[in-house]
Amino acid sequence: MTYKLTIEKINVYPEIQGFIKYVSDVTWRITATDEDNHEGYVEVVFSYKVEDTSSFISFDNLTESDVVGWVEDRLGENGLAHYKNLAVKNINKSNPIISEEVIAPWIN
Repeated sequence: MTYKLTIEKINVYPEIQGFIKYVSDVTWRITATDEDNHEGYVEVVFSYKVEDTSSFISFDNLTESDVVGWVEDRLGENGLAHYKNLAVKNINKSNPIISEEVIAPWIN
C-alpha cells in the first residue's frame, strides 16, 4: 500500500495583522493506492488561526512541501495513521466516506 498527501485548495485572508495572503484554510487529501493500483482517498479541511507569526512564509514563497508539513505536524503520527486507514477503507467502495462542501442552512 502506498500513500500520498496532497494539498487540494488553500484559502487566505487578504490581509491580517499586516500580513498579506495569510493562509486561513487548507483542503488536503490522503490517497491510498493498493498493489492493483486501486485508489481510495479522504479529503479534509483544516483551519488556521493567526497565532504565532514568527514562522510566517510569504504566500508567493510557499511550497506544497511547506503546507504538507503543516498538515503532518497538526495530525501527528496517530492522526496520519487514522486518515490513512480511512483512505484504505474507501478503496473499491460503492459508498466511500467523502464529505462535501455545503452552504450553512442559515445563509441564503
